[in-house]
Amino acid sequence: MAFQTTKELRIKITMRPKLQSILCLLIWIHANNTLASGPGTDAATFLTIGFGSRAQSLGNALVALANDASSSYFNPAGLAQARGGLNFSREIQASRSSWFQGIDINQLAWARYHPSATSWALAATNLSVDDLEWRSMESEQPEGYFQAGDLSLGISAARTFQGPISAGVTLKIIQQRIAGAQGEALAIDAGTQYSFRAWDQKFSAGLAFRNLGTRLKLGSSSSPLPLSIHAGLAYQGLINQVLEFSFDETRLTNISIGTEYWFLGILGLRGGYWHPLAGSSDSGTNTFIGLPARPGLTGGLGFIVTQSFGLDYAFVPFGDLGLAQRLTMSYRF
Repeated sequence: MAFQTTKELRIKITMRPKLQSILCLLIWIHANNTLASGPGTDAATFLTIGFGSRAQSLGNALVALANDASSSYFNPAGLAQARGGLNFSREIQASRSSWFQGIDINQLAWARYHPSATSWALAATNLSVDDLEWRSMESEQPEGYFQAGDLSLGISAARTFQGPISAGVTLKIIQQRIAGAQGEALAIDAGTQYSFRAWDQKFSAGLAFRNLGTRLKLGSSSSPLPLSIHAGLAYQGLINQVLEFSFDETRLTNISIGTEYWFLGILGLRGGYWHPLAGSSDSGTNTFIGLPARPGLTGGLGFIVTQSFGLDYAFVPFGDLGLAQRLTMSYRF
């Protein structure tokens, strides 16, 4: 297996069996156009990872239920709905995930809510992997090491129109680097939410597209960003229920469902299930983690520590690769 750097130097990577899964993981997460150049591949697949623990534990089915600082990723229109019954106008949300094989994901969002004006947010996502080994021939000792990293910086704005309808947009800068190569791109996300009542129950519907933007160039090749469209429906009651459908440019790629129950208004129990459809992972853009995933369960917990401070935890099992876990802290004031 080989890849090209910006200096057009072709390097053969020979790995011991236990490292083969790591290489496969990196091919999907980082710079698909450089590592696995070919038709249909997308760059910056880290953009499909999602934001925060709540969504991950719900199978990332949050386009219709987004109502906090993480809305800047899932559906910026949710920023206009993020008032709830609490007396706050600002929120800070910080998330960290230490994945298997030394992959670290750090996320930070700051939101300002205005009930009768424009709500807005700033958000950042950083993914990094250090000390990756490379070899030009089969050997026990590596000839060197390289690093890989991804960064996304975004600004979002949203407001309510005609009462139950809200709309929002996110503008973001994307940077990707691996083995000395670096590339940038610009992208836009946009979405809408509609809250309504049926059978005397509260529902919400959401529609959003993500990563519509310029091509990201690394070395001598460039690839499009992982454009996706998401449509969902949520029931908001004693037990929140969410359903979401994800599409790429031509087809339905993924179905996700999630359930959230708050015990005594303090402890949240969450579970989710995502189902990638057959043939939808050909381009490497299918799943919410940037990997060609199999159907699987997600889960997590939420804790209301004080009226202003909360903790969220999520986990996703990945078989032989290990367990991906994420912890998120939020502070509202």
